[in-house]
Amino acid sequence: MHFDLKGAPLKVSYILKMLSMLKSLGATGILLEYEDMFPYENILSPIAAKNAYSKKEILEILQTARSLDFNVIPLIQTFGHLEFALKVKEFRHLREVPDSPQSICPSLNSSFAFVEEMITQVVNLHTMSQEEQNNIFKNTKNVKSIPKLS
Repeated sequence: MHFDLKGAPLKVSYILKMLSMLKSLGATGILLEYEDMFPYENILSPIAAKNAYSKKEILEILQTARSLDFNVIPLIQTFGHLEFALKVKEFRHLREVPDSPQSICPSLNSSFAFVEEMITQVVNLHTMSQEEQNNIFKNTKNVKSIPKLS
């Protein structure tokens, strides 16, 4: 099931109810498309919407999905469909076409750094261990986690 979370984002409580219903209907996985609804931090914080999900909310969705044995796939735009990021003043210089925020310029090293940082932040949250999840809100400093493969 594809959850398109951008635009008019779903309430977490609704997503959790949907996950249970989808499991009962035989679904085995979900695709989460965040765009600007992901709680990007640090250099990427300008692309996070003011009403972006919190880390705690995303972890609640992920924990529920995993408890239902869902495969969880985050959809991360990496070349095209980057309007949510390239419309922001801080990242306009990464556009392939100056007047269009659709695509990133692949010939800029800074484009690769930008995409790599987006992927890193999403993957780190999606692969956070239970211990890291329990500790994430105890310290206000930036937490860097090492992805765990399981």
